[in-house]
Amino acid sequence: MNEEKEYRIEIIIPTPDDQQGTYGRFTITWEGRPYVWNSTSLNIRNGAKDPIFESLRRYFKTQLANLKYKKEMYFSIGSVPILLEYSSRYYMNGKAVSFNHMLSVLSRVAIKSVWTDDKLQLQRTLLKTLNVSEDIRYVLENRMPYNFYKDFDKVEVRLNVQQIGFDEYAVEVSDGIWGTMKGKDINSFCSFFLHGKKTGKWKFCSPNRLFVETVGRKPTPSEIELMIPFLEQNRTADLIEKRAQELVQDMVKQFSNRITLIYKESGKLDGMVVRGKGYDWFIRDNGSRSGTQRVSTYVLCSKTEVQYHSDDDDVGVEIESNDWRGPICIDNMSNNAPLGDQMCARAFAALNDIMMIKRVSTIRGYINNVEPDTVRLDDFVFEQERLDDKKLHLYL
Repeated sequence: MNEEKEYRIEIIIPTPDDQQGTYGRFTITWEGRPYVWNSTSLNIRNGAKDPIFESLRRYFKTQLANLKYKKEMYFSIGSVPILLEYSSRYYMNGKAVSFNHMLSVLSRVAIKSVWTDDKLQLQRTLLKTLNVSEDIRYVLENRMPYNFYKDFDKVEVRLNVQQIGFDEYAVEVSDGIWGTMKGKDINSFCSFFLHGKKTGKWKFCSPNRLFVETVGRKPTPSEIELMIPFLEQNRTADLIEKRAQELVQDMVKQFSNRITLIYKESGKLDGMVVRGKGYDWFIRDNGSRSGTQRVSTYVLCSKTEVQYHSDDDDVGVEIESNDWRGPICIDNMSNNAPLGDQMCARAFAALNDIMMIKRVSTIRGYINNVEPDTVRLDDFVFEQERLDDKKLHLYL
């Protein structure tokens, strides 16, 4: 009896930045024909919410494009064995799954295998992600997106979701009123309200129908009258802004001696100054409403100007002072992240600026000839919880 030869490939995951470094590696092994897996390259898709995860999904989608015709594939990611089958629908280790869910599970296991080859840990990751889809995971962490129209205006809100059973979830549709959904209902709901696909029974679902489908009865006129204001209290933009403010405040508390918030005269947050290990930084709201650069980053440097006492003077006096250089082009890895998230992400990097400078090439041109820890803001700045933007220049 001939034993089938075992094959093994290593997939290298690049870092999602411009340094062309390596995030990590994972292996795939299988028996049989040598070209079952024919690619070891992975192209990072910058701009996605999770660039590495989305790039892995695209990789597996390409590699498994012919699964319908092969009917069956058996392989291992790291040390965990995986059996994929197709028979009118897809199966993963015996469990029926959608093709998209299968890609997500494989990607999560691959990421986990970068950091551990422990079979038990990988098996737990496989089972956990197999039983809970990416959309369900998303709504449990971020609430469930929903929108409806009121007086011809689109109202975007978030619904509170809690898991109450193995495949049952409670959805808060009004004050003190909870309905229920199965996992497949949440996936279908998210298909339209999260991903914008005009499929499934939930597309263009009105508040009245949402109540009926989840609670199981028609709402009374007074219940509908209360439901609309309740939903409006949970507007997406308001929740994001609230979360962003909380994130910023929590970060300032954690690094109270290294971060100070800067406010405009109107009382609106303008940004934050951050004391890094080598330099001081100013991270500002630049007014952009979306994209990978909603904040602008400046670094404190020295400058020399020549001043003349009069127009007739041939020899001037060199005056040295400090000033902000920038804005520096630094992209956020994910697109359309909330302002507070981008500001805090940039501040975390600035706190460890020596490492940031090594990884972000665009910074280096702004700090030429400026040695670390030589140009600093007055210590008084970081003794304050907040500072007026018009007073910041006094402490350069």
